[in-house]
Amino acid sequence: MVYEHDSFNYSFGLEPVLKHIPAASDRGESTYVYAMFRTKEGGFGFDVMSMDAVRTFAQQYSKSFSSGPWQTNFEEMAKKTVIKHALKYAPISTEFQRALSTDETIKSKIAVDMTEAENEMDFSI
Repeated sequence: MVYEHDSFNYSFGLEPVLKHIPAASDRGESTYVYAMFRTKEGGFGFDVMSMDAVRTFAQQYSKSFSSGPWQTNFEEMAKKTVIKHALKYAPISTEFQRALSTDETIKSKIAVDMTEAENEMDFSI
């Protein structure tokens, strides 16, 4: 999380930059959230979202935005959102991809492998 009194600079492109120095005290309100990854081979990537962008994304794509964790723990849900955005660019294993996709499902039955449990999400509009 980045707050209004932190020093924060980022840019994308051929020479990406991400520099965050948290304020020592009185950090203020949250302004951005970011996530980054580094590969075993030394590669890296990151994504940054403003709090307004997270809010807009959640309102558009989350069926539970008006209640639940988006209302009780917004910053943690914002972190989860930007992590998932950053990982779209990361080289990840098939098992990890399956686990990420399972996170977007609704299930009422417990299984040893939850990726095999039936998704009960209603797709009708």
